Amino acid sequence: HHQQQPQQEGQEQQGHQVHQQQQSGRKGRSSASNSSARKTNMGGDSPSHSLLAASRLAPLVALACADGEHWEVLRGLLQAVPGHSLTGCSGVLLAVARGQQYQLLPLAACALEDVPPAELVQVVQALLAPTQTTNLEVRRAYHRQLRAAAEGEVQQAEQQLQGLAPGPAASGAAAMAVDGAEGEEHDEDDLAARRRSALAHAHCAAAAVDGFALHEVLLHVPLALHADVAGLQACVRQLSNAQVDRLLAYLAKWVGKYSQGPLAQLSGSNAVYMATMPPALMFPLFSQVLDWLRVVIDGHLPRLLMAKQPPAALQGLQMALKTKVEACQQLLPLQGAIEHVRAGAPLPHAHVAASTMYTVEYVDLGLPIPS
Repeated sequence: HHQQQPQQEGQEQQGHQVHQQQQSGRKGRSSASNSSARKTNMGGDSPSHSLLAASRLAPLVALACADGEHWEVLRGLLQAVPGHSLTGCSGVLLAVARGQQYQLLPLAACALEDVPPAELVQVVQALLAPTQTTNLEVRRAYHRQLRAAAEGEVQQAEQQLQGLAPGPAASGAAAMAVDGAEGEEHDEDDLAARRRSALAHAHCAAAAVDGFALHEVLLHVPLALHADVAGLQACVRQLSNAQVDRLLAYLAKWVGKYSQGPLAQLSGSNAVYMATMPPALMFPLFSQVLDWLRVVIDGHLPRLLMAKQPPAALQGLQMALKTKVEACQQLLPLQGAIEHVRAGAPLPHAHVAASTMYTVEYVDLGLPIPS
């Protein structure tokens, strides 16, 4: 009995140690599981959590940099974020405009998701301020930067045109690349399309700087942004008379460019060529120019009608839009045919269309004119 008792006590001690080890193991596993659960709830270091945190942090940093006028930090942020990814950053573009950081205007326009109409009008007001000694050098520097960018794009287009020019080497390479007359025709069509694209690219780059004053090139970016036209109509009434006259003169220049000249020959396809140009050379499309014209004239119509001498820009607008109106009037006879095709109605047979004749009759009732 005395020999068995120490053995039982030793077995009890070993069992107690094993029980403590199991409990400590369960505690370690539970703490590890709780830690992993906390990491899961917080998102951990997963890529999705990092992207979500960056998307929420970037707008706050942009707002803080704009409020604190940390322009270099803001420049780096605008260059790093994806296009149109900064949401809820109302006030960044206005701070850039009021701070005369004109080089940041294209970067901010490409990075911001949306700009409210009220802020957009305030940006236009800030950029329509007269050129004075305090902002002369800054505006000159921005104008020189735009002109240098436009000249670089024009030179690049000229080099492309020289490389695409027809010649013996080009014809020999085309003959080796394709077999048969049909392949050669397709190759010539492709070369012609590439030449037209390079030429249109050069025209768009030159149009952004030719004929515009120092303060007018600043308006390219805000007027090229997508805006709620209904919201703009209620906000443009804040513009003063001098600002309205300046804005109308700027818009009249764009109407003249779109009505005659190289831009008029692009037939509204300049948006395709603008997508390949640097952001600094962005400018409003013809539809955006007409939207701004409509809301500005409608918002200040009483003053424009009662003015002793209307702004000279209105007369230029009338002359420039006259050609567009005449072209649209020539397209009016096609309205019925277009609606017929859009409705999916059957087309008339060739002999029916050829034999259809229309006559116009004038009936003179012969009524006497009362004296």
